[in-house]
Amino acid sequence: MKTNSFYGFTDSIKQPRKQKVENTLDKLVRDNTNTVYRYADFIVNKIFEGFNIPSIHTITHGMINTRYGKECGELTTPKIEYRISNNENRCYTWNKTYYDFANYIIDNFKTLDDIQNFIDTESDKIKAEQEAEQKRIADEKAEKEAKEQAKKEFENWKCDEIKKLIDTDIHKLCAEVFTSIYPEYNYPLGNLSVVVYADNIENPLCRDGLISMLHNNNKASIKVFEVYTGVKLAKNHKERITQLETITKNDYKGIQEFKPRKKSEHTEKELETYYRRIGNEYIEAHGESIKIDGITFFIGKNDKGMYSVTESTTGILCSSDFKTSKTAAKTLIKEIMQEKGEFIKNSITGAINKGIKSPLYSA
Repeated sequence: MKTNSFYGFTDSIKQPRKQKVENTLDKLVRDNTNTVYRYADFIVNKIFEGFNIPSIHTITHGMINTRYGKECGELTTPKIEYRISNNENRCYTWNKTYYDFANYIIDNFKTLDDIQNFIDTESDKIKAEQEAEQKRIADEKAEKEAKEQAKKEFENWKCDEIKKLIDTDIHKLCAEVFTSIYPEYNYPLGNLSVVVYADNIENPLCRDGLISMLHNNNKASIKVFEVYTGVKLAKNHKERITQLETITKNDYKGIQEFKPRKKSEHTEKELETYYRRIGNEYIEAHGESIKIDGITFFIGKNDKGMYSVTESTTGILCSSDFKTSKTAAKTLIKEIMQEKGEFIKNSITGAINKGIKSPLYSA
């Protein structure tokens, strides 16, 4: 008999030992007819050939290594032998795993018909499990494809709805709200999704879209929703999600009048004239001064809108790392002075000694 079964022997064994036992039972052995079997099948065959008497023997004497070779004597450590014998006192000596497996077969299967019935039942079970797994994979694939198709159709529908809003009063209102919060950016049409989602909030995909859009970093979309629906949203993100999960169109109060927040009367620091050294020439520039550790620097914007830091006395650029904001440029020079203050001072002194001096101080 040849199978791929472990006859239920490993069903109650936990991993990782289960895998180790199965690997042992899967090892190959050749019988006296030169036929190769898995050890599990080989043991089953031998049991039903009459090798069904298990016994354990403690061997205290045997071949031992000596200084002059091998001889028979008392073993330092007694050896345990696991045997399966027949009525003619012929036996097989196996390891503990094979011995335990043989005992399991002897206890649970009385005839070859019992073995065959188990194999048939196990085969049917495996087939049913494989079919169930194939069905699960097919169902998951079909579900995934259906979701992807539904998402694609939803996105197409949303785009069509957004197109209907372009150049309407709602579009203008949303643009006004957005640019009042982010004046440096052009209004993105995708922001009209908020209106489409709000109009169709009973649609789970629209509700999910709103929850996804109205996070703490999307202040403009939050404001658009509040102005369009008249519903004031919670400041806390978790509370806002809870609010959006339960809100309905019955909670809407209608479009509200939008009043842009007035900018503070804070005036920009007056720009000062300074000179940048480019090559051997000085170019007049205008910027904001900042004094650090007794040294005056100017923060100015170049023709590309990037901010740089110039040392006032020499007009030399302090770093080639241009920044997108005045604040970032100030942070940069503070960090440079903290790390390389003495080097900067010595460089300024060295430049002045070489006659490099801004027209601001040469008069």
